[in-house]
Amino acid sequence: MGNEFCIVIPARLKSTRLEQKLLRQVKGKPLIQWTWENSIKSNAKKVIVVTDSKEIVDIISSLGGNVFLSKREHSSGTDRINEFVISEGFNDEDIIINLQGDEPIIDIEIVNRFAEFMIEKNSNYASICKPFSSRENQDDINKVKVTLNENNEAISFSRTIIDNETSKNLHHIGVYGFNKLTLNRFSSLPQTKNEIKEKLEQLRAIDNGIKIDMFKIDTFDTFGIDTEEDLLKFKEFISS
Repeated sequence: MGNEFCIVIPARLKSTRLEQKLLRQVKGKPLIQWTWENSIKSNAKKVIVVTDSKEIVDIISSLGGNVFLSKREHSSGTDRINEFVISEGFNDEDIIINLQGDEPIIDIEIVNRFAEFMIEKNSNYASICKPFSSRENQDDINKVKVTLNENNEAISFSRTIIDNETSKNLHHIGVYGFNKLTLNRFSSLPQTKNEIKEKLEQLRAIDNGIKIDMFKIDTFDTFGIDTEEDLLKFKEFISS
C-alpha cells in the first residue's frame, strides 16, 4: 500500500447503554451514516464499515459505500476488523486505521496526520494521546489514561490514574492503527486478565510485548455516543 491507508469502522449493532444506537436517526440520517460520511472526507484509499447487522449493511450499501457483514460474536472491534482483513487478502504491511462507529464528529485531519505518523515511523501498531485539559475530570473512568516511555511508546493503560502520578497520565484517544501482520497476531492471542479487568483491548498488546507507538497531539475534540444525553449533545452540536 506504500504511503496509503484504509479506514475500517467496526459497527456492532448491539449496545448496552443506548439500544441500537448506530441506527438512531439524527436529522433524518442514522448515526452510522454520519460517521461514514465524515470518514470518507479523509485521505484514506478506502473506507469500509464492518458490521454484524444486515440493517447497517443495507444503509451503507444504499449510499454506495463499502461494507462487510461479519460474524455476530467478537470479543472486540479489532477482532471484528481482523475477520474482514483476512477475507480481503491485505498485504502484511498494509496500514489499517480503526475508527469507532459511534464517533461521528472525529477530527479527520488528525486521522490523516496519524496515518502519516505511522507511515513515516514504519509503525506496526499505534494509537493517539493528548494531555488532559483543565476542564477534564481525570477521575472519570470513561477517560482512559496512558503513560509513555522516553520513546513515546505506551507503558500502561488504565481507567484510573496510574501510580497516582497525575502529570504523567495522558488522555488516550481510542483510534488505533496497525499493519495486517500485527493485527493478525493480536487477534490470534487470547484476552488477558488485565484486558478483561479493565475492559481495554490494548492491554492485550502490552501484556504480550507488542509495542504501541503513541501519536501525541495537543487537543482533540470529539465524543462517543453511548447515552441519550450524548445523542442530544450531538443533535445540539450539528444544529448550532
